Amino acid sequence: MKDYLYLYFGGSTPSSPEEGAAMTEEWMAYFSKLGDQIVDPGAPTGVQASLGGAPQSGVTGYSLISAASLEEAIALTEDHPHLARGGSIEVLETLPMTMDDEDEEAEDEEEEEDETVA
Repeated sequence: MKDYLYLYFGGSTPSSPEEGAAMTEEWMAYFSKLGDQIVDPGAPTGVQASLGGAPQSGVTGYSLISAASLEEAIALTEDHPHLARGGSIEVLETLPMTMDDEDEEAEDEEEEEDETVA
């Protein structure tokens, strides 16, 4: 299984506390349907800034899910409450970034050599 990031764009915001409660129920039902494939239900985003010349993305939230493939991750968006409320979702595979003990030992040895030469 791999992890996939759902980036949410747009979508409507609740116009009343009752509508907000209904939206929350929709999201909870969706997450319940996915069960243990939800790695992190995520959260809405707030104030944004873009650095380095890139345009602001307009991301309004995120979730992290687990799926066997990109195709499955996309299929899991069926009946997604964000899509039902006029939003869109970008699905991205996350790639593992691990550093095993051998890499750490090699770095430690390099640092010791650098200190000896200095």
